[in-house]
Amino acid sequence: MLNFKVLDLIIGDEFVSKQDLDLTPMLGWKKDTGETLYSFTARFEADRFLLVYCEYDNKQYRETVYDMEQEMEAENPRKPYQNELRQQFFACYDTETKTLYLSDFQKKGILQSYLKEQTNKEIKIRERFDSIDGFCNIAKFIKTISFVQQRSLMNQTGSSVFTQMYGALGLDVPNRAITKVEYGNSPISKLRGAIQRIKDRKDNCEFDSIVIVGTDAFGAEVRFSYETLVSNKSISVDRNANGRYDNEDVFSMLIAEIGEQHV
Repeated sequence: MLNFKVLDLIIGDEFVSKQDLDLTPMLGWKKDTGETLYSFTARFEADRFLLVYCEYDNKQYRETVYDMEQEMEAENPRKPYQNELRQQFFACYDTETKTLYLSDFQKKGILQSYLKEQTNKEIKIRERFDSIDGFCNIAKFIKTISFVQQRSLMNQTGSSVFTQMYGALGLDVPNRAITKVEYGNSPISKLRGAIQRIKDRKDNCEFDSIVIVGTDAFGAEVRFSYETLVSNKSISVDRNANGRYDNEDVFSMLIAEIGEQHV
């Protein structure tokens, strides 16, 4: 079983698009961090998925190895300047749903460095929240709350925000409305009740989507959206006799799993 963590790939406040990802310089890339050597390759699949495959290993060298046939120590046939890249990790960016799948979260930093250097863009990998409570526990201030409403039976009742807002203005109820409320940097403690009420109305099908933007204790922007709730992926793929995955099998199974979710 190989697990993939679901993440965001962004430039500034925008999700990375296919146009941001120039594949030409990404075909092969080596990175020596001093302790570890990384080798990257990348390609697009179906003009939608950016597939990144990385082999890596530490650069530690021993003068001797254990010979299992002779059952004894023997001289290491590998030279100190040679490295056997035995470890692997996989990443897939779906440019349609703007979702990054990463098999080893500990490699987020080196993957981010790879993408930044190869595209010459300030690409960042951002974690997703798995609940509104998770967001509220991290965010300290709220900047904006945006939501989209579609005209439906659920939001045309007299008590719905949709009806009250436009009825008070003397306007006919529209087919679709986009509302964005700006708070500057209001403490989340003052708005937590409002956020919960918005969530309740979303659960009651009055809102189609909600995006809440705030900042954490260090001033970094954090964002919550119902459309990007964490939904980590797992695929059942076997290792070979050397304990490694076939990268083509991994990617084909992952793409099939993603495709089933978004049919």
